[in-house]
Amino acid sequence: MRRRPRTSTLVLCGIFLATLVLYLAVRPEPRSATEDEQDRPVRAVIVEDTSPPDTTPPEPTTSTKATTEEETSSTTSTTEADDDGSSSTTSTTADDDEGTSTTTTTEP
Repeated sequence: MRRRPRTSTLVLCGIFLATLVLYLAVRPEPRSATEDEQDRPVRAVIVEDTSPPDTTPPEPTTSTKATTEEETSSTTSTTEADDDGSSSTTSTTADDDEGTSTTTTTEP
């Protein structure tokens, strides 16, 4: 079964199409984004520097360099087994910056 559209529907579609054609005929040409940026006026406020010139010399900067030396020491331990099953340990510690040496011997 075929249905025919109502007359009011056809009239509304005709008015819409006529309005669309008229708009496309009289609308201004679209502009690109770069043209918008070029035509836009720039606002700027120019202010003169009214402060007096600085005639005082800058303060001298002092640099401080702190260095610390690490204390170095070496320790040597020797453990020897005796014939009777006991052991003796000899430990030597030397401090390089003071030039001292300590030797400790432990026996059972």
